[in-house]
Amino acid sequence: MHQYLGMGTAGVRLTVEEYHEDFDTRFWARHGNVLELERQQDFRQPGSESWCAFDRGDCDSALHILQGQRKDLLAQHERQRQLGFETRRVRVAQRPVTPALWWELHSLRVQADCGKRVHIVGVDQVAPYESIVPLPEIVVIGTSVVYQVLYDSDGAPAGAIRSSDRDEVRHWSRIISDLFADGEPVSTFLAREINDMPPPHTLDGLTPRAAPLAGRS
Repeated sequence: MHQYLGMGTAGVRLTVEEYHEDFDTRFWARHGNVLELERQQDFRQPGSESWCAFDRGDCDSALHILQGQRKDLLAQHERQRQLGFETRRVRVAQRPVTPALWWELHSLRVQADCGKRVHIVGVDQVAPYESIVPLPEIVVIGTSVVYQVLYDSDGAPAGAIRSSDRDEVRHWSRIISDLFADGEPVSTFLAREINDMPPPHTLDGLTPRAAPLAGRS
């Protein structure tokens, strides 16, 4: 994966454990709204019980586990509301829909139902930013820090690069905010594009529908 952060500045490489600890500490420190950009279409989440069920081919259990997370997600959203900040996530969706993306879109709908603001954009909307390589996975916390989330060759989380450079923070905040404004809520996106798509029986891929995925018109 191309390294975006820390080029010419002091980017810090973090392991998976270091990233989670650093992120959790800063997330709850009331630094401001959290902005997230997800671009990967193929990935693995071995730390997720729902993902592991999905990886075994048990889609019903995977979706049931996601529904069971509502209580914790609602509690997290209420805590964020009391602290005065929110999370806004942009997820890029492209055709053909990968099994990983099928799973994550259902996960994101549950999160959105519980208060997280999640918008979907199509590849046409990120194309102006991708003249050389695809956009990375980015997380911005307020005006203080930005992370590039990394993955290994199998698509599993591999830590992150952290930068506190204000220019980089502003740069990615602007991109994610613009994409969020141009996207559509995950609930309406799923109702139109995904709800009639059968769950994958294997992780090799899904049968594409006739209409291409796109963002809000």
